Amino acid sequence: MRDGEILADDTPAGLPVSTGASDTEGAFLALIARHPPKDTTNGIAS
Repeated sequence: MRDGEILADDTPAGLPVSTGASDTEGAFLALIARHPPKDTTNGIAS
């Protein structure tokens, strides 16, 4: 889950398979890379 959005619905063993990663940590990194965080700045530069 990231920013309230479910990125994957799989078992821990299935996540590396579905993402092509070699382990669950790699699967997590692959998932967050595919789903960048939402822009929460409302167009205001900080």
